[in-house]
Amino acid sequence: MKITLTGASGFLGGRLVGRRMHQGHSLYILGRSRPKGMVTFAPWNAVSEEPSRAALEGAEAVIHLAGEPVAQR
Repeated sequence: MKITLTGASGFLGGRLVGRRMHQGHSLYILGRSRPKGMVTFAPWNAVSEEPSRAALEGAEAVIHLAGEPVAQR
């Protein structure tokens, strides 16, 4: 399954990337920084631009986790 994911470098997204890759899903990550692992990545600024068409084309699921941090540091 092709999954497009934003917020992959965050607390929840980072764990989701590892789990989905382990399950054999194809991940397309949109974000400010490339996560670890073998994923397709495209830089994306959620505040000032729309996601690329390639990131959404053929995706069977989109998980949008980009935004405010959920954990205090």
